[in-house]
Parts: sequence; C-alpha cells; structure tokens
Amino acid sequence: MKHQPDSIHLQRPPVILVGGVSRCCLVLARALSGIGVPTYFLGRPNAETRFSRYAKTIYTDVGYDLKNAWKEYLVGPASDGLRGAVLFACDDDALELIIQNRGELSEKFILDVIDVSAQKIILDKLATYRAAVDAGVATPAFWDVATIEDIERLRADLRYPLVIKPKASSEFPPVDSKRRKYLLAQSYDDLMRSIDIFRAANCDFVLMDKVPGPDSFQWSYFTYIDDDGHPLYQFVKQSIRRFPINEGGNTYQISREVRPDLQEPALRFLGHIGLKGLANVTFKFDERDNQFKLIECNGRFTAVERLLQASGIDQARVVYGRLTGLDSCGPPKRYTIGTAEWNPIRDVAAFLELRRRGELTLGAWLKDVWRRDLILAGDWQWTNPLPLLAHLTGQLKARF
Repeated sequence: MKHQPDSIHLQRPPVILVGGVSRCCLVLARALSGIGVPTYFLGRPNAETRFSRYAKTIYTDVGYDLKNAWKEYLVGPASDGLRGAVLFACDDDALELIIQNRGELSEKFILDVIDVSAQKIILDKLATYRAAVDAGVATPAFWDVATIEDIERLRADLRYPLVIKPKASSEFPPVDSKRRKYLLAQSYDDLMRSIDIFRAANCDFVLMDKVPGPDSFQWSYFTYIDDDGHPLYQFVKQSIRRFPINEGGNTYQISREVRPDLQEPALRFLGHIGLKGLANVTFKFDERDNQFKLIECNGRFTAVERLLQASGIDQARVVYGRLTGLDSCGPPKRYTIGTAEWNPIRDVAAFLELRRRGELTLGAWLKDVWRRDLILAGDWQWTNPLPLLAHLTGQLKARF
C-alpha cells in the first residue's frame, strides 16, 4: 500500500470515487472539492485522475484482479481511516463490487439508495432487453445464443450488420485500440470469427440488430429515482458526433428539452424494473419504424457529468446532499437547454472522417464549434492541466 489516507475528523464525510473513466471522476472530484468535500480516487492504475489536484489517489496492489484489489482495500483495515465515507460507483466494475459486497460495505461506508435486483438487470444486457420488452419499451431485435447450433438455427433470421455484445460488459476487455467492448459482424463468417473471440475470453454474449442512422439519432434520458419511485429531476441530451463514428465516445453533444417520446418509455422501463437512485437510459431513433429503441441503461455516474453540471444539474452535490444531509443543493427544477460539450481533439478526428464520407462540411462543423458558450469535455480543465497532459501523452504513446 503506497498511500494511507489521513484520519478524517471533518464535518463533511469524504467521498471515494470507485472505478470510472477519468472524464467522469475528474468532473466529480472538482464538483465535490468546490463544496469542501475531501475526495479520494480508487481506480485503475493508468487513470489520468491520479494527477488531479482535486482528489487523492489510493494505490493498491492490483495484481491480476483489479476489482478484487478494490474490495480488499475497502473491506480491509487499510481503509479504516476513511470509515464513514460516501462511495460513488463510477463504472460497472465498481457497481458490481458494491452490489456483491453491499452488506460488508454498508457497515463501514455510506451507500446510495439501491435496488439490487434492478441493478443486476441493467448490468446484464440480455436481461435489460428482456425487461424492456416486458415493459412494452421498444428495443433493437436481439437473439440469445449459447452454442454454435443455436446460431445455425437462427441463421436465416439474422440480419447484418450484427452487433455482438457481452452480456456483462465488465467481463469483456476492450477488443482493439479503439477500446470497443463489442464486435460488429458484416457477414456470417464475420460472426463466427467474433464468437471465437468471445469464447476465448470465456464471455457470454448477445446478438443485436444494429440500428442504422447517424450518431445524432442517439439520445439519453437522465434522472434520479427516489425511494418512492419518483424522478427528482429530468435531463435529456442528444449526441451529435462520436468517435469512432457510430461506435465511440461522444465528441460533441447538446442538452435538449425533455421530450415525451423519451421520458415516457424511460420512466416506464425504470419503474418496471424498480430501479432507484441515479439512472440514465440511452435510445437510438430507428427511422425504419419511427421508434426510439432502448440501447442501454446505467444506474451510476457516467462520462456525461460535465454536460449535466454545465446545464445546471450537479448530480454529485444532489447525491451527496441526500446521503449526508450536509449540502443544501436540492434537486434542480430546470436546466439550460442548448448547452454543448466539445472534445476538441477527438471531434476533429470525427469531422475528418465524416467529411471523407461526404456527410459533414467544414462550414457546418465550424458553425457547431464556433460558439461562445461552448464547454470543453471534462478532462479539459485549464485549472487542473496535469490529467489532460497525461491523457495526451498516453494517446501519443498509443499512436506512435
């Protein structure tokens, strides 16, 4: 153990950010620091959050099993100095850890409201789609297959391109330099090759129809469901561009008005599974039948925190205040519509690819990004530049 947190004798309980992409953790750490909350980061050893001025990094002996290392730290004596801290789950690995060890962790830390059975549903892609169908919420076509014989029986029904996703994303490592956690098959031979990769990783998978259309067809609904099943606030954002196109993380996204054709199916799905606490549901519009199709659901903090905060919804303060009663920031009644978040480097790459395809002109792209109210993505923090420099250095190493 390289770092032992000091004993905490403060009015405000600290927060431990567990897991998570750096963009999410950096934004949460800065928000919590702004209200005087000591913040610690327990995550991946290569995360840029290690360099943040707003969070102290907790180093563990990772070995091969990262999630087990986090567990040993949290339930063991090494974290006794942080007893009474609030745990924030920032990725699926962290959420699984908290679900699986909720009894032990709740004796030592403050945990958010949670329905374990609902969280298990959204951590399993197949269970998510089945629950959506049961709730009457549209999804892409999907097929549950376990053997080659299953695929042979379905061969005539499958349509390409076909997405092959892990049932539990935390069990499948990124498959290439683009950090994709799914594979795309353009033919039956592609599908067989993809399945071999999943089987080599000992990972169960589900087959899905790929909803056609640009990234701007993808929308997300965010809320917090209280103990009584009521949403404390509602927020909608639209993806404009992602990179890689139709695959990667958002490079340009905008807050939008809450629209009934997203709100109603999202709340119907969340109510059907009984999810409590943080929730976001992602849909993609399918112009083949003019329906929004549920793509995925999360019950934790995500990489969209910067856009939420800039639009007026500080989820870190809302959750922290509800759990500790020490912050007066209640659920927001409204938010700013039209706030745009931009990741400059990755969006340039997205623009170049779209221009090569003839789908975006330089003038249209400049109109998007030439805005005085444009905010930079969460890892672009001029008052805290080291994480960004670490990120850029990592990108250069990976490329060259």
